[in-house]
Amino acid sequence: MVDMLLNGILEVDEKKQTFTCFVTASTSWDSDILQWRPKEVCGLRRISIQREKLWIPDIVILEDIGNSGVSIYNQYALVFHFGLLQVVDRYELTTACRMDLYRFPFDTQICSITFQSVLNTVHEVRLRSYFNQSTMNHHTREVFTSLGEWELVGINITVEQYNIGLTAWDQLKYMIILERRPLLYVINLVIPITFLLVLDVASFCISEARGEKLGFKVTILLSISVLLLILQDILPSTGDRLPLMAFYCSVIFTLTGLSLLETMVVSLLVNLDDCVEKDMDALETGDLAESQKEVENCEDPGRQGEPARAVDISLETKENEPNISGGDAHRRMTLQKLLISIFKPGKKKPRYYKEVAKKIDIVYFCLYFIFVIAFMAYTFNEWVH
Repeated sequence: MVDMLLNGILEVDEKKQTFTCFVTASTSWDSDILQWRPKEVCGLRRISIQREKLWIPDIVILEDIGNSGVSIYNQYALVFHFGLLQVVDRYELTTACRMDLYRFPFDTQICSITFQSVLNTVHEVRLRSYFNQSTMNHHTREVFTSLGEWELVGINITVEQYNIGLTAWDQLKYMIILERRPLLYVINLVIPITFLLVLDVASFCISEARGEKLGFKVTILLSISVLLLILQDILPSTGDRLPLMAFYCSVIFTLTGLSLLETMVVSLLVNLDDCVEKDMDALETGDLAESQKEVENCEDPGRQGEPARAVDISLETKENEPNISGGDAHRRMTLQKLLISIFKPGKKKPRYYKEVAKKIDIVYFCLYFIFVIAFMAYTFNEWVH
């Protein structure tokens, strides 16, 4: 019989998938040789004998991967008059523990400590627990002293057989159920990243014309990147499923990145509309009048105020130049009139691109808000249930 009490939890390393704890193990077995009648030896019911003088079952812990060894309370074993022998050992164990971090930080882990004989098969050594499960959990809670990140839910006891061909060994398995206390991670990770997401949604209320929206969203994106780096140091690099916390942060990072791209597109459209308005104002006020005057000057050189003799000399040396200049001015006038006709009422107005940007912003905000609400509801439902 092997009974185990969990004294405390030292460390649970998620990245290395290891579990370190203090346990007290009591191993008991029957002997047909070491028996006596208490009446014949002055009522003596038990004695202590050095461990080296007794045969002790070769019981090992299969999950043990540490080098801490065994701390023994004393060098003696207890021998009872009815032939029961007992040795008590205290282990500082570092065991391999396969952890499922999908619901981190609201996760529950099960780490096993399995006792098995190395040489003696099931026909020679039968492993059982003296205490039943409820009694053993009661005694464990009395001696359990750790008040750290993990809370002890309970310990389940199962007996299995390990078979290789026709040979079988008994395995006594203690499954330690641990529940994480998530308050620290909620304060340091969940609440900040959720608050950043709320700020990103609220940033749609910032006007595009003020030029602050783009910088604000870049700041939010960098803040989420810092939280992702903190999360990377906690979670293991491999796993069967992506932890829900990593999925939660990655989706929020992606949403913020898409929101930043949408802000850049909207800002581009607003700036484009401002440029169009400036060009239209310039065309309608000064450029059109200046071009008309240039064309008239080219058609009538006498209006330029220059001496007629200089004009005649110029006409004699460069006969075709006034026609070329006049043709260029006419082409520029035609282009300007075309631009005015494109943006005149009834077609695209100067505020056309601002209207497009406003519609894009409203549609994207509605889709963004609906997706955020659905995603948050799904994530918290997975965490809670």
